Amino acid sequence: MEIPNGISTDDLASLLEDAPSENTCNCSDSDRLTQDQIEELACEFLDAVMDDISAEDCTLLHKVICLMAISRFKQWHESLAEAMVEDGIPFNPVKGWLLDAGKLQACGQLLQSVSVSDDDFTCANA
Repeated sequence: MEIPNGISTDDLASLLEDAPSENTCNCSDSDRLTQDQIEELACEFLDAVMDDISAEDCTLLHKVICLMAISRFKQWHESLAEAMVEDGIPFNPVKGWLLDAGKLQACGQLLQSVSVSDDDFTCANA
């Protein structure tokens, strides 16, 4: 590919005529959820779960949900890193995923060190 030393005004005008409009992506047409939709779904889920249990179990249930979510998130990072290694991707890009998995492991361990009730079976100090 040859890179030109310059470009004429006519060439620029031609490129501008052929260029897509600035608003080529209409995110509202996307199948992906918006931030507001994701947050609303998460709140609805937690509210629905909390409606079905006694008030004294709510805190422990929140903690267990957090621990399970952190564990799944950590496993996802590890699986992605493993797949990247199997695909022959160099270690540097993989390292970031593994470091994040370690951070998630630390989050889980930190949360386990916080007791939320006398019968907190998740507490690492119990």
